Amino acid sequence: MPFTSTLIQIINDHISAHCLCDARFSNGMMAGIAHDATRRDDDRNTVVQYPVLVDLAGDGTDISISDTYPITLYHRVLSKTYTMKPAGSFGDRQNEVTEKTDVKLVVAAWSNRISLSQEDLEALITSNFPDTIAPDQYAGYQLSRVAAVLQGSNLNREQVFKEEYKGIPYDLKPEQILFSIKYQIEADYRKGCFKLLECQS
Repeated sequence: MPFTSTLIQIINDHISAHCLCDARFSNGMMAGIAHDATRRDDDRNTVVQYPVLVDLAGDGTDISISDTYPITLYHRVLSKTYTMKPAGSFGDRQNEVTEKTDVKLVVAAWSNRISLSQEDLEALITSNFPDTIAPDQYAGYQLSRVAAVLQGSNLNREQVFKEEYKGIPYDLKPEQILFSIKYQIEADYRKGCFKLLECQS
């Protein structure tokens, strides 16, 4: 989807303003789209995989779980599907698309620093998640409609850890929170209306 990073930033801004606006979250990290990186772990003679933020120069910033922030959020783009809208009449170009982007929001935090349980933090975010995104927030991006739809949460810390970290032993402290929320961004637009360089914010 064109402007995926921008739409995810809009969702982050909403979460920050409506869910994580209390002072206890003020030093947290709200990141955009994460990707997998690997490195060699010579101690265990294995290759480990972990999440990073990657800029357009290809430089990565490790956003692995740490005690640097009281809460860390990042997103992973999982897949996309496209549905073409039928042409209105004979000869019309069939170029109106509904694109659905499946995204996973990963949330890591410390219950002793934010004074919330894992279940309450998940409820705080999902109950205030932006279902609809106002047109003025994506004006100028050649999108005719944008919506965000919650799909489900995984509160199994070990399972989420093993999805995010490969080759690294599971070793979370009792006060560590780790869960994921799957959601879908739906957007309508016309094919051919985007210039390549317009897709970068």
